[in-house]
This record gives sequence, structure tokens and C-alpha cells, in this order.
Amino acid sequence: MKKRIIIGIFLTTAVFFLYLFFTGRFAPPNPLPTKTLSSYKLPEKIDRSPKAQAQAARDFLSLLDEHMREQTQFPLDSPERKKWTNHPPKHSEKGARLGDLTQEQIEAGLHLLSTILSKEGFYRVRNVPLADDHIVPEGKRYVGFGAEDFRLVIFGEPAEDSPWAVQFDGHHLAVNINIHGSQMSLSPSLIGTEPHHFHLDGEVIRPIKAFTDKAYALIQSLAGEQKKKAIISETSEDTQLAEPEFDGFIPDLQGIKGAELSSSHKAQLLGLIAEYVRSLPQHAAQVRIQQLKAEIDEIHFSWCGPTTEKSAVSYRIQGPSLIIEYACQLFVPERPFDHIHTIYRDPSNEYGHRFMNPSTRD
Repeated sequence: MKKRIIIGIFLTTAVFFLYLFFTGRFAPPNPLPTKTLSSYKLPEKIDRSPKAQAQAARDFLSLLDEHMREQTQFPLDSPERKKWTNHPPKHSEKGARLGDLTQEQIEAGLHLLSTILSKEGFYRVRNVPLADDHIVPEGKRYVGFGAEDFRLVIFGEPAEDSPWAVQFDGHHLAVNINIHGSQMSLSPSLIGTEPHHFHLDGEVIRPIKAFTDKAYALIQSLAGEQKKKAIISETSEDTQLAEPEFDGFIPDLQGIKGAELSSSHKAQLLGLIAEYVRSLPQHAAQVRIQQLKAEIDEIHFSWCGPTTEKSAVSYRIQGPSLIIEYACQLFVPERPFDHIHTIYRDPSNEYGHRFMNPSTRD
């Protein structure tokens, strides 16, 4: 009986470790995605026309085998399009996983992203997976973490005159780029980072530097009743109300209204908002910025927490067609600034519905 128990324990343990191995938990890390992302440099000139964007998507898809293409391309109306999250992905999730791609395929995917994002947007999105590598101890493999577990998905048939979309996601990243000709939107998207900064080729990289620095500059420039009205809590919240799986939710308006700000403070607020929008190519970003400029008096800005840098803080910017949420995550109390989530939404044009589907236009 004792021998049977020992054999049973041995077999159970063996099966368990085989499961861990084949699901990747004990598999060695794949350094290729990190190396490719780290070394990839944008050319001086990039064609971001609708024709070039669609061609880049088709070129990427053409490099995939049949099975991987089935995992990567979905109909535009697929329910998968709304299943985005910042949680570490698992093996069963959709998309072309960077760790399963060749260098040529990864570079084709990066070229696609370079045509549908601005220079600033591309490097911001590229830097999130590289930051995520620093969560994983060197030489180790944690499923869902690190550059190799980021995925690229295409919805619809890429064409210069019809709607399609790209989703690039992984831990701390879920970017939805909706495209119909020259019309583009980033709603909804989540960009986060952990750690707050890292080093690459001797340079200090802060993936969401502008989201942080311009917000501190704005809150520190306010004084008196304006500052008192903007700061709605002395302590920060690490939750976001418009997070993944909460499509359609509109938080209550809080903080100071744009109409109550001076012209210089309005310009600062618009400048902060523009940093989120400028991940889009210039032609699309400018259209969106002009829309938000016209709404600036109706946009509210609220702040939670201290106003000194590297504190545990959160802020929300909200208006008729805008929800931005920024929140330090409080898992490590002594370094709250080291783990940040941001959300960007246009509740009037989620998933680009106003131009992606002509029947839904206002």
C-alpha cells in the first residue's frame, strides 16, 4: 500500500510538472521579442496614408501561416474586439503572440504599428512591453509577463476605403486603433507601466512620462479656490471606473470645470489631454484635439492625493466626449509611483462606431 501511495504521488507530481512545462510556466524565456523591440528604430519618413496603413496590415498577415492567421484576424464585428484587458494574457487568448513569431514577422508587426501610430505613440506602445520585461527576473519565464506575451490582432479586412481595426495588447497595454480611411480613433485604450522607468541603450525610458509630468505641472500651478476645488481627496484611489469590461459606464463629474480656469490653465489642461490623443498620427490627432478644444469649458479635472512628485496619486479628466483616468497602483506602498494605469475613452465614439459603421452616425 505504501509503495502504491509513493508511486501515486510520483505520477501526480510528474503530471503536474509536465503540465507546467507544456503550458510554458517552466519554459525558458524567448529573448527575440525583447531584442527586436529594443533595436527597432523608426525611419525618418513613414507613410501613414490609409493606403500604406492597409498595405502594412496585409503584409503582416501574409507572413503568418494559416493557423496563426486564424488566431490573428477576426471579423470587424467579432465579440473578441471588446475582450481587451490589461491583465497578463494566457495561452488561450487571441492574437499573434510575439514570442511565437520570427524576427521578420515581429518587424512587420512593428512596421504596421508605426503606420497607424505617431512617432510618440509608437515608442510609448513599444516601451510598455520592454518595461514589463523588468518585472520578470532575468532568465525566468512568467506566463503573461514580458514582451514575448504581447499580441497583435486585426479586425476586418484592411483596406484604404473600408473600416478595420488593430488591437495590440498584453500586460499593462490594450490599444484599440480604429480606422476608416483617414478617420481614426484610439477609444478605448489602456496604457500602463511597471516599472515607472528603465534604461535602454544608456537612456532613461519613462513610457508615460508626459501623462505624469504635465498633470503634476497643472495641479501645482493651481492655487487657492481653484486648487481646492480640483483636489477632491487627500488620498489616492488605485481603481479606475472606466476600466476594461466597463464599456458605456460614465462616472460622475468631479473636480474643477474648464470654464472656471484661466486661459493659461485651460491651455495646460488641453496640453495634457493632447498627450493622450497624440499617439494617433498627426492628421487624426489634430481633428480630435480641435474637437476637445471646443469642449474645454465643459471638461472637468479632478485630483486625488498629494501634489508632490512620486506620490500615490490619481486624476480624472472628463467631458462630453472624453474620459481619461490615471491611477498609481498601491500594491507596493513604498513605491506607488512605480506602477501606473491610464485609461483613455471617447464615450461618444467607442470603437470608432461613428465612422466605422455608417448606420450609427449621428
